[in-house]
Amino acid sequence: MSNINYAGVLEYLKKYYGLSYKNPDTKGLTDEEKNNFLLIKKVSQETINEVKKIAEQCKKLYSLCSFSTIKWLDGTNTKIKKYLWLQMKYEKYKDIPISISLSVEKNFSKEKYYVSLEIKDNKSFPHLIEKYHLHLDIPKKEDMVYTTGNNELENFKILTENNLELKNKIQTGELKKVKLCVCIEGNKSFTNDYYDMKIKEAIKQIIPYYEYVISKI
Repeated sequence: MSNINYAGVLEYLKKYYGLSYKNPDTKGLTDEEKNNFLLIKKVSQETINEVKKIAEQCKKLYSLCSFSTIKWLDGTNTKIKKYLWLQMKYEKYKDIPISISLSVEKNFSKEKYYVSLEIKDNKSFPHLIEKYHLHLDIPKKEDMVYTTGNNELENFKILTENNLELKNKIQTGELKKVKLCVCIEGNKSFTNDYYDMKIKEAIKQIIPYYEYVISKI
C-alpha cells in the first residue's frame, strides 16, 4: 500500500490553484486573513512533502535524483502556483537541463499528473533544444501524448500530429518545443495505490526516451 497521498496533492491543486497569498506576518492583516494564510502555508508545505516522497521513491526504484526545489508560490510570492513541478535526472547527467519531470497541473478544468520528458526553459541552452527533440526519433507509445505550451502562460495544447509531422514543424519554426508526456487524470474514485501504479508505469515508459536523448549529448 502506498504511503504517498497522491489524491491529496490533486485536491490541493483543485482547492488552491492560482489563489492570492500574503506572508502571514504582513502588517495590517486581520486575524481571519492571517489564519487563512497560515493554513494555506501549512497545507502547501505538507503537499510539497508528499511530492518529495515521490522523488525519494524514484531514486530508490530508478536511480533518478531530484535536483530542483519544488515551489508552491509563483515568482512574485503572491500567488499559489498553477502547477507543482519535480525534475529528476541520473546523477551523471545532473548538469544537463533535460529531465524526466513529474508535474501536477490543472488544465481543461481537470487536475492531472503528467510524467514528461522535459527540458528546462532557459535561453542559456539553445543548442540543447535540438538534442532534446531527438525524442521524436522514436514514435510515442499509444498512451503517450505530445504537448506544447504550459499552464503558466495559459497556452497549453495537446498535439495530434505524429512524430515526423512534428519534426517538420520544429524545423520550420512553427513549433518551438514539443514535450512527450504520459497523463494520469484525476478521479475521485481512484486510490493512492492506483496513482502510484500509473506513475511508476509512466516513468518506466519515459526512461528509454530520456536515455536515448542524453546518449546523444
